[in-house]
Amino acid sequence: MNDFIADGTFDNLAFCFMFGTEMKSVDELKSAISQLYSGLNVEQYQLEREHQLQMQLNELQRQIEPYEQVNVITLVCLSV
Repeated sequence: MNDFIADGTFDNLAFCFMFGTEMKSVDELKSAISQLYSGLNVEQYQLEREHQLQMQLNELQRQIEPYEQVNVITLVCLSV
């Protein structure tokens, strides 16, 4: 379904169909998007996902630490 018109504006008919109301201004559209954003708990999801990714990164760093130490020792030995 193509919700955008050739000039790049949102197809108000599609929005009306999806949300049951016609947007008469950009401010109304911004408000509707803000309500959807809040209702979908996007901020909370982003925080949880960031925490998960940080934990994965920490674990991967812990796993590669021994290899990094070997690499440093090798470089020191080669430079002597």
